[in-house]
Amino acid sequence: MTDAELREAGNLAGAVGALLKAIDLDPTNDTARLDLAGLLIELKRVDEVEAMLAPVQPNLEFNDRVATLRAALAFARSAGSASEAELKAKLAANLADHETRFA
Repeated sequence: MTDAELREAGNLAGAVGALLKAIDLDPTNDTARLDLAGLLIELKRVDEVEAMLAPVQPNLEFNDRVATLRAALAFARSAGSASEAELKAKLAANLADHETRFA
């Protein structure tokens, strides 16, 4: 199965494994690196994301995607530092705080 099929089936660990295998087979596979970085953010494994993004070569095809992943990583890091209770309290204090609402 492909990583996309594994993700669709809910097998996120399998998708991570498939992407790691793709990167092992071709270390220059930036598409697999970016897919894996996004999946790691989704899994809240943010400490692993920067290492996955570092080797991606500047490329017009990927620049927007890398920027989006870096923004998602920064957001995941900031949201990960607050407990659910803290987020609920912050949101109760300001219902228009969309950054907190979607953390």
